[in-house]
Amino acid sequence: MQFENETQVKEALEIGSWRNLSKDKFMTFVSALPDIDKDVAVAIVGQFPDFKALAAGGVETLKQGWDGALAENRKSQKQAAKAVERYMDALDRELLRNHWTNEERFELLRMLNAASQQVDSKDSENKAWLLKGLSVVAGAGVLALAAAVTVLGGKAEITKGPAA
Repeated sequence: MQFENETQVKEALEIGSWRNLSKDKFMTFVSALPDIDKDVAVAIVGQFPDFKALAAGGVETLKQGWDGALAENRKSQKQAAKAVERYMDALDRELLRNHWTNEERFELLRMLNAASQQVDSKDSENKAWLLKGLSVVAGAGVLALAAAVTVLGGKAEITKGPAA
């Protein structure tokens, strides 16, 4: 949807005044900038007392959310690792007992191997989740920065590094 006036933008953000613009609503506004007429966007930004602080606050909110997700992830990973470690320790203790047949010992070893493979699989899943989350947060930060630069009349360019 193309927003052609301020009223449409406020209605989409569900705010009555630009003074009611929270950090979360600001990030929604930033993500909608490509759909807002440039003159309307510039007029709206001109009403923000400190556009730069709002942009920084929005990115900080994203960062805090990511930090919280990371803390919960660490806690969850530790709990899962402890559970698997206890399971593997129990299997190790059972292997030390003398009453197992060779076939039963091989079954215990297969169970240890399966537990080890589960740990590797969960570790790979977790790394993929971390990479995906980091890319989302970084992308949102870049979007906010590029939108701020664009609306304020600059030109945002992303390069791979110095020219050779």
